Amino acid sequence: MRISVVIATRDRARLLSITLDRLRRQQYAPGDEVIVVDNGSSDDTAAVIGHAATDFPVPLHYVREIAPGKSAAVNAGVA
Repeated sequence: MRISVVIATRDRARLLSITLDRLRRQQYAPGDEVIVVDNGSSDDTAAVIGHAATDFPVPLHYVREIAPGKSAAVNAGVA
């Protein structure tokens, strides 16, 4: 079974850093992935994702969604 974790976030870089640190410790199988959707953040969200992606145990994808709202962000991550 393939697992995709989708995280929708906006202006919560510190909390995202903690979340990605916890996800880094999980056991993954081949084909698993983590997708972070930045929903128009104006803080260091992109830098947090970039830093975490350098040694994340599975592919860590960055998606930017400019349409506001959780639904738009989650839909972008699922797509």
